[in-house]
Amino acid sequence: MNVLSLTRRFAGSLLVLLSLTSALEAKIGALGRIMPAGDILNLPGTGDAVATVHVKEGEQVAAGALLVTFRSHDTATNEVAMAQLALREAEELGQMALEAQELRLEVGRRDYEYARARYERFVQLGGEKSSPQQVAERAHQMRNAELSYLAAQKEYARAKIDRDMKIERARNQLAIARDKLDRSTLCAPAALTVVKLGVVPGTVPSGVAVCLANLTEMQVSAEVFAGDLPKLKLGQPATITSTSLPAPIKGKVISIGRVISGRAKVAEVLIKLDETEVASRLLNLEVNVSIDE
Repeated sequence: MNVLSLTRRFAGSLLVLLSLTSALEAKIGALGRIMPAGDILNLPGTGDAVATVHVKEGEQVAAGALLVTFRSHDTATNEVAMAQLALREAEELGQMALEAQELRLEVGRRDYEYARARYERFVQLGGEKSSPQQVAERAHQMRNAELSYLAAQKEYARAKIDRDMKIERARNQLAIARDKLDRSTLCAPAALTVVKLGVVPGTVPSGVAVCLANLTEMQVSAEVFAGDLPKLKLGQPATITSTSLPAPIKGKVISIGRVISGRAKVAEVLIKLDETEVASRLLNLEVNVSIDE
């Protein structure tokens, strides 16, 4: 083999090496973790012992679905029923008392108007001259009737205030009872999947009771160096790899963070995964991210 042949072969190998290096340089590498869209929702316990767990891990639940019932639930239910009864009683008895005062007020008004009419009529007929004593007596009766009417007005106003105060107090007690009832259960805030249970019947959960997540859309949260951010744009394809994954997973960049955090000078970049089945079983798995430039 002559020198020219060796030179050509070396040049060819160098071109291949340069092309491979260029291909590698056209990738942006980062570390990331697999996460559901919206991250994981952690529902804490309420400091009460668990009575019943209504779901199991991996189960899909509808919005409002009952997840956990605590021991205080029965007591809280009874307290709500009692508070509702007290509110109805306050409303009904208060209305009855008010109607009774309204009747007294109407009687007082009529008595006063009648006494005033008698007095004014007697004066118009010249009673002041013929019988000053009767005029004074009727004036006294009119004044007493007026005082009774004014007293009835005050009693009516007091009865209304008393009724309103009792109803307001009963409503506040009902609100407190309902809040206790709400805290005696854990319910799903939306249609999600139960990814982890931290509760056992008979125990008091000290931390997170139920972990929920939306596994219909999976993402990777990647930490990309600040120097690589200008090279990124939405929609860029990415490849996710890990020894725990049976095969690489493809995805696309859907969010590019603007805030640089920590001494590492990285920002969060979100990648939406094309496939969710495998990723949904490996939440928080650390993965390698390769983004095409």
